[in-house]
Amino acid sequence: MPARRGHGGRRPGHRPGGRRRPSGALACGWDPDAASGRAYYNHCTSDGSWIWIRVERHGASGFDKCVGPNRTYLGSTSVIRYAWYKGGTC
Repeated sequence: MPARRGHGGRRPGHRPGGRRRPSGALACGWDPDAASGRAYYNHCTSDGSWIWIRVERHGASGFDKCVGPNRTYLGSTSVIRYAWYKGGTC
């Protein structure tokens, strides 16, 4: 299967080493819940770090946000378009 752009050359749900994410497991990074219309960012870390992400909105300017480990609610998917790791700790 050819690599898809936007997934770092990995298929969605694919982990290095050939293991797939278990059904129902949360994705790391941008993690919208289409069924509920809620947008989340899931910071997967084993060191407890807090990181900067960039939150993009539909029809409005984006903003930077500091998030801790695990899943952070960002808002409604009707407002939040996407979120990505900006780099750095906070």
